[in-house]
Amino acid sequence: MKRNAKTLGWDFEELEKKGLVQFLFFPPALFHADEHALLIKEIIEKNSINRVFFDGIEDLVTPIPDVIKRRDYVHSLIDHFSSMGITTLMTNEIPELFGNIRLTLETLSGSVDSVVLLRQVEVEGHLRKALSIVKSRGSDHDKEIREYEITDRGIKVMIAMKGYENVLAGMARKPPADIFMEIFGGKNP
Repeated sequence: MKRNAKTLGWDFEELEKKGLVQFLFFPPALFHADEHALLIKEIIEKNSINRVFFDGIEDLVTPIPDVIKRRDYVHSLIDHFSSMGITTLMTNEIPELFGNIRLTLETLSGSVDSVVLLRQVEVEGHLRKALSIVKSRGSDHDKEIREYEITDRGIKVMIAMKGYENVLAGMARKPPADIFMEIFGGKNP
């Protein structure tokens, strides 16, 4: 993560030296949910942390064999952080590059305030990045699918991806009526 961030101009190592950022890694083979939760709680209280980021929620819970216990563990972490006024951000990788997506841990929807979907999309033979706000509790939000870029200056959100359908399936295409109009120049069949 640090190496990838550095290519974008973010120096997490410097922030870590200043005590502004802290990275933790828990090897799955040594993972014990209760010990993990206690350690995180201690670190948060000791350092007055107000934001927590989990890079890959699936990796966090994979060592917990029971699906219900996995969900309950993540629910309890989110609820505990929320009760402490801590903002929690989690990523969840979607294994399918194209086609229908399956949001894992979808039962967490009740515990989270927002869900943002970032997706690779094939548009006219090119891979592009699409962003969609799937859920934002308590607020009206942008419901359009937008293209975005990650640059050394941050994330650049662009105009809506209009004129395409099937974008969230990863294979954007123009609607058949638009293709007909392009080919036949608006002539009726």
